[in-house]
This record gives sequence, structure tokens and C-alpha cells, in this order.
Amino acid sequence: MIKLIFAHQREVYIILIKNKEIFYSDRKMLGSVRLIPTDDKLKQRIIMSRNKLPNWLLDFYNLTDKEKEEYNNAQTEEELSKIIIKDCESQGSTLQKKEIT
Repeated sequence: MIKLIFAHQREVYIILIKNKEIFYSDRKMLGSVRLIPTDDKLKQRIIMSRNKLPNWLLDFYNLTDKEKEEYNNAQTEEELSKIIIKDCESQGSTLQKKEIT
């Protein structure tokens, strides 16, 4: 299990990789959300949040074909963490801490 802690515009969020499943959590999301494979209840959580969570998050969680291919080609959690770090840093986030357990 790998835990990645990122900061973006004074907000901290956590990405957890466990058995090729990727989970996301921050202070606005109560609990964690499974990103890959996509959580079925994610759309409902965003809509029912009464605009605490913006609707553009729905587009954020949709994967392109290239991203799906990268995920399928990654064999280990370490390879997935490298992909996630690269993607998050390209969006302006900075890696604060990486924990491997």
C-alpha cells in the first residue's frame, strides 16, 4: 500500500494505492472515493453535495483511453505511484509525502 500526500493551492489531498485500486480523499469529501476502477456512487455523492463539491469533478474522474492504457500496463503499485505523481505535478500539485507500507 502506498499513500501519497499532495498539496494544491493550500488544499491537501491524499491518494492511496492498494492492490491496483486508487482511492482519493480530501477534507471536502467525507471518506475516501475509489477512482480506479471508478466508484459507482461517485456521481451521486457529487450531485447530492449541494454544490459543496463542484460539478466539474464529474469530468475530472472520467479517464481517457490513454490513461486507461497506462493503468492497465502498470504492473505494480510503485509504477502506478510514478504515473500519479507525474499527473498531479503536471496539474500544479506538489508531493508532500510518500509512505510505503
